[in-house]
Amino acid sequence: MLAALLVASLTGCMQNGLQAPYTAFVLAPASVSVAWDDSYNGLNDGIGAIILGDFLVYDAENDEPLQNVNLEILSNSAGACLVPSEALQLVDYPTMPEGSSLADCVDENGNFDNTVYEWCAWHYDTLSGNYYQFGSDFADSGGFCPGYHTGTTDRYGLLRVYVYLDALATQGEESDFQNAQIVGTTGYDSDFFEIGPGDIE
Repeated sequence: MLAALLVASLTGCMQNGLQAPYTAFVLAPASVSVAWDDSYNGLNDGIGAIILGDFLVYDAENDEPLQNVNLEILSNSAGACLVPSEALQLVDYPTMPEGSSLADCVDENGNFDNTVYEWCAWHYDTLSGNYYQFGSDFADSGGFCPGYHTGTTDRYGLLRVYVYLDALATQGEESDFQNAQIVGTTGYDSDFFEIGPGDIE
């Protein structure tokens, strides 16, 4: 249903990483196009897209990748969450207890709520068709959507980013979706990729 360009590498964590030198450059992964419509665009509705991308940090003086350097990742969209890899757990298609319905996963205001019943705590990834559950050490309830992440590059100079696209901002008309921008920065240099509907240059 959705098309996306996914790139690969290992996850980095901010553990005694080094400050990148001023000669370091950041290279973002390619921008991602998704088929998106209003039915996907509710915040905290349990429907979204999980997108992976790798930021590369390299030394411009010798074109060598820089390992174990700190990289900050920021999202400019309230609906594009930066999710730790350890929080994503692939689960089987969720089954409801007898006599239950999806209406039990909705609060009195009509918002999706996965905090009352454990079987509500899944998210459908429209890219892969899989269901995921956010782990207990990731507080995704109450609309929590982190827009900041820090990590260190691996031995190939790469830091993988996991973005859970829950909703895209709109401007003017309801279906006029705006691209979400994911930025990686060393402090000296930065680069970004975008996630949005249709073709992104």
